[in-house]
Amino acid sequence: KATAPVTTVVFSWFILRERTPAPVVLALFPVMAGLIVCTASELSFNMIGFLCAVTGNCLDCVQNVLSKKIMAGGHFTPVQLQFYVSVGAASYQIPFMAWKLYRLAGGAAATGSGHEGDWYGMVLPVLLCSVTFYVQSISAYYTVSLISSVSQSVANTTKRTLLIFLSILYFGNPVSGATVLGIMMVSGGVLLYNIMRTKYQKTK
Repeated sequence: KATAPVTTVVFSWFILRERTPAPVVLALFPVMAGLIVCTASELSFNMIGFLCAVTGNCLDCVQNVLSKKIMAGGHFTPVQLQFYVSVGAASYQIPFMAWKLYRLAGGAAATGSGHEGDWYGMVLPVLLCSVTFYVQSISAYYTVSLISSVSQSVANTTKRTLLIFLSILYFGNPVSGATVLGIMMVSGGVLLYNIMRTKYQKTK
């Protein structure tokens, strides 16, 4: 996830033919390095997890760039894009969900046990998750319609750093020097990125 800004630069060039000036790209490295430093104490490695993380990161960057391309062409508003993307995602998900429910129903019938209480207890959490996911998704589309894909990626990196900081406060975990250094690096990197971006926008 820390490499998302540079990955977005690559896909922006490949899909949108949008060239990012070298000083702006260099300004992204303090942001990425800061996030790495923040999470250094939680490092662990698993090949399957690593491959899934890399794949998810690339797909997330491609989605941001494609969303920018679609909305920049004036074809869809953020609300319309959210609707059509959700319908498409549901059409992919429904067959897998039906197969999973079929297997669960078969297993419950074979053992003579049911989990109706569990289902009822999960209705409210699922509804809350759906509402929060919708708000998060539509706000992301609105954001990417107003700024560049790279700026959106930088904002996401800053958000992850903020979540790390808030989780430390909420769970009462000890604050290490590396965490403080990482947060300072991300903050300084975001400031540097905005300065470079503004400077090179004016010189175009």
